[in-house]
Amino acid sequence: MKAQKTLWIRILAIFFLSGITAIGILYSCEKEIIQPSSKNNLKENSITIPSDEARETIFICGKAINKDLIDTENNKVGKVTVSNDAKYFYVRIIAQPGYALASSYLYTGLDSNLPMDANGDLNFAGFNSTILAREYIRERNFSVPLRELPDEFTASLMVQVAHMFDPDGFVYRKAAWADGVVIGNVNMGRFFTYRKANCQIQEYQTMPD
Repeated sequence: MKAQKTLWIRILAIFFLSGITAIGILYSCEKEIIQPSSKNNLKENSITIPSDEARETIFICGKAINKDLIDTENNKVGKVTVSNDAKYFYVRIIAQPGYALASSYLYTGLDSNLPMDANGDLNFAGFNSTILAREYIRERNFSVPLRELPDEFTASLMVQVAHMFDPDGFVYRKAAWADGVVIGNVNMGRFFTYRKANCQIQEYQTMPD
């Protein structure tokens, strides 16, 4: 009788210890699944996207014009929107999902003054509006005073673009251009023509009583 009681005590003890071990394994697995890796955190924090609160609301004249942002392999890597109000010509660049933007170069003016290099290619380093940046973000914006521009003018936009899923990180930059007329002999660029949209401003006069 005593031997049988001892046997049952041993069996219960084995079940108890097995239960404790199983709970411990499940707890450790749960911690491992929930805990994010530091590499993923760095990848997510490598791009900042401007919040809606940080954007200024602009009331444009006429309709905005959309153009594709195209890299040297003719891949669409973003969207470019051009427009104007009574004072400024606006260029808004938004990268496609999976891409990010670095330095950006914009020319606005007469087509005869387009900066060219010795090879007959567009010299974007000589463009008259530039954003030099080391960080990569989703969106870039230009605003150029209209008083410096004729009613119809030439524009050319080049943006350095990187793929955010590159396993080596943001190392290799591609040149991407706003869609337009292709120009160049060695490194092809693009330009387009923009005509200012008319802004009709009505002045209201107070009628006499």
